[in-house]
Formats: sequence, C-alpha cells, structure tokens
Amino acid sequence: MTPQQHPHPPRQQQSRQQGGDPRHRVAAEIDRRTEELVALAGTLVGFDTTVRATADEPARDEADLQQCLAERLTAAGADAEVFTPEPGELPATPQTPPGLGFTGRP
Repeated sequence: MTPQQHPHPPRQQQSRQQGGDPRHRVAAEIDRRTEELVALAGTLVGFDTTVRATADEPARDEADLQQCLAERLTAAGADAEVFTPEPGELPATPQTPPGLGFTGRP
C-alpha cells in the first residue's frame, strides 16, 4: 500500500492504537462538558471589556475578568500572575488609544 492509499497517516494510526483519535477524544470531552462550557462562555462574555474611545474614559471590567481567569487557572493548578504594565510597555494598537493608562485594569 502506498502512502496515498493508506487510510490514515502514521501519526493518526499511532494515536488510534494508544486510545483513539485525539479529535474524537476532544469532541467527546466537549460533549460531556457542554453545560459547563456554555456557562463559562456566558460568564466570560458577561465582562465588559469593550475598547475605550478615549483615554479619559473609566476602565471597564478588565480587572474583574483577569481576576476571574487567574482564579480558574490557579484552581486548575496553573501559575497565574495578574499585573499592571507600565505605561509605554505595550505597543500602540487600536485597543490602546494614546495616553491610555492602566488604572483599574491590570
């Protein structure tokens, strides 16, 4: 059988021998945890992190969102650090109008 005729590339074939196609395992885990994932997505999109039009507008919910994510990551065993960058440390982008500070948003 030539490589073109082989139904599965060697890497896929090996993963099947070690417990199935990883895509199927991921899809099964998503199916198993659908309610939890929908609830998490709802929580995350509930934070107002819209771009400020001007630098003098108050911070939105960035700090609360970052704290929420840090707590989830820490609970899962990851190291999470929330910090406030110094002005000028981040490149200018449409999300950071000139003069934007980080008060209220780490």
